Amino acid sequence: MTTDPYVDAGSTASPSRFALYGMPAPQPAHGWALDAVVAPNPLYGANGIRIAPDGSLWITQVNGDHITAWVPTTGELVIADPMGSPMGGPDDVAFDAAGDCYVTETLNNKVSARRGGGYVVLLEDTRGPNGITIDPSNDRLFVDEMAEGGRVLELDRERPGEVRVIAEGLDWLNALERGADGRLYIPQVFAGQVIAVDVDSGAVEVVATDGAALRRSLAAP
Repeated sequence: MTTDPYVDAGSTASPSRFALYGMPAPQPAHGWALDAVVAPNPLYGANGIRIAPDGSLWITQVNGDHITAWVPTTGELVIADPMGSPMGGPDDVAFDAAGDCYVTETLNNKVSARRGGGYVVLLEDTRGPNGITIDPSNDRLFVDEMAEGGRVLELDRERPGEVRVIAEGLDWLNALERGADGRLYIPQVFAGQVIAVDVDSGAVEVVATDGAALRRSLAAP
């Protein structure tokens, strides 16, 4: 992680969006004073979150165009992946067993990975990639699409462009996660329901239209 300036030079408390985004700080006209009444939010367009292997909480910022990490032991916010990196507009993030990170770039219609100091595009043939998760038991990588007629996909982490369509014809899929039963649980935003998708057969089941039913489904063995 890098230490881009979330804080104004000489200050220990006031976050500086001007420094963070490389913009010149505003200067008052002669005879005027300028002071920040409310400090800017250091997170801009925060969306996906995931605990990284080092214990920090990564926060993707699709509009802020970078990834921030919150360090729980110190309370610091540091840059995990900077603005201007090859992973533009990160929407959601996941990690494999080796600690490499994988990101959906919703606005760019891409899925990317960062391994060490290098970047690779895993998939470009997609519309609105949104949720991303990796099964911790076997490192299988899954992505869904927030689009009309969206798909649930399995990507090959080692072979860019290799993709298996698990299910399709689904609308406006958002974040997804593996349940205790091995299926992927995915909200369909505008339908107001949650579906479960079997990752091998592609079978789709509506499991919830309310929060209580969702909790019961996720707790299933």
